[in-house]
Amino acid sequence: MMFEVIQGVDLPYNPMYLFLSIGFGAFSISWMNDSGFWVVSRLSGFSEGQTLRTWTSLLTLNSVVGLLTVLALSKLLPLD
Repeated sequence: MMFEVIQGVDLPYNPMYLFLSIGFGAFSISWMNDSGFWVVSRLSGFSEGQTLRTWTSLLTLNSVVGLLTVLALSKLLPLD
């Protein structure tokens, strides 16, 4: 089953993979204006510099692995 979008164009993939890739892409970098950054910083006792190095690196790694997983799943399990 193909899903249709604007003007009847069929997507070559399931929209769930699109939503997952957007979510993983948006989750990639945490900066000082992110509330999660401050929660991790205060609860871990890290300074701002340490939190930038550790938490942001961890989120970026999580995002890249998630995007690669979604890409692999979209090829192996197309969900059409």
